Amino acid sequence: MIFRKIITSFQKQDWLTFLLETLIVVFGVFIALQANNWNTLRVERLDEHAALLRLNDDYTSMLAYCDEQIAYMQRVNPKVVEIVSYFGNDTDKASKETIVELLEDTFHLPAPPDASDAHTELVTSGRMNLLSNPALRGALASHSAVAHDFRFGQQAGREWGRPYIMPLVKFSILVETFPLDQALTKAGTRSDLLVATRVRQDVFLGHLAGLEALREATAKVHSLLQSELDRF
Repeated sequence: MIFRKIITSFQKQDWLTFLLETLIVVFGVFIALQANNWNTLRVERLDEHAALLRLNDDYTSMLAYCDEQIAYMQRVNPKVVEIVSYFGNDTDKASKETIVELLEDTFHLPAPPDASDAHTELVTSGRMNLLSNPALRGALASHSAVAHDFRFGQQAGREWGRPYIMPLVKFSILVETFPLDQALTKAGTRSDLLVATRVRQDVFLGHLAGLEALREATAKVHSLLQSELDRF
């Protein structure tokens, strides 16, 4: 209808009416485009908010897990030192029960935290640009690299140390059945066991350092997520 009026005005050379009706059409198209853009931005903002909430849940859990496991390893670390001291000192007369307890504690290395499902989905779907803050995207990428290095380092450390700690593994099995002196004799020389415990200590400390680095990267992501959520 409006276009017919514009054509009629043009044919009658009614330039004022022609100009006004043309402006109405242009303005209407502009408003429609702007409304579509506003709606698209609104949907993207809602999607970003939902993604931020999911990421925040994942990295809050991850940060709590890192804090818990670091605290555990820091509590166990003196026991690792004590085991090394025991095998390095012939006069140390620790009880069998004490040695068994120390071995049980020092052989446990916490598993890496689970990866963020929300981040994995954003990466695999190619929707990382949904996150408008480039600093957050960079922190997430850095965190993934640190997590990968931690998992790889954990595996590599265990593979490297396995041949050296076999006497200690053997001793930990024998001491469950035999008296302490016999378990020591059957497992190998005290020197072999000292080397094994020192290697185990290196692996333990390397694992702790990797977990602390991962905790730092996780805390950075978590802080940025909190800042982003405060904007909504």
